[in-house]
Amino acid sequence: MESIKTLEQVTKFEDFNLYESFRTHMIYEEVTKESFTLTSIKNILIYFFANVMACNRELAVDFDEFLDWLDKNPNMLNDFIDWMTKSNKKDVVKSEEQPSEEAEKSQPFHD
Repeated sequence: MESIKTLEQVTKFEDFNLYESFRTHMIYEEVTKESFTLTSIKNILIYFFANVMACNRELAVDFDEFLDWLDKNPNMLNDFIDWMTKSNKKDVVKSEEQPSEEAEKSQPFHD
């Protein structure tokens, strides 16, 4: 995939590089001046913006431009929410697969 230069070049959600990162959370907290939370549409939009900016660092866009682009491409928000849901499910499965504290204690090198 070629690097994204502008949001206008993004025609489908898959054009973005998106992944969970500390940079995303830092951008989110820098913009909101509060701890990470997804309790409103505003917070979801800011998190989407933060994730796009963190994972597509060659993209130079401000939040207003992002919102204008999103207004023209409303399905992108639905796709992002679907992506977030799938990402969270993967995290839940990973945490459920981790051994319990009792199981960890039975490991030979766990003292």
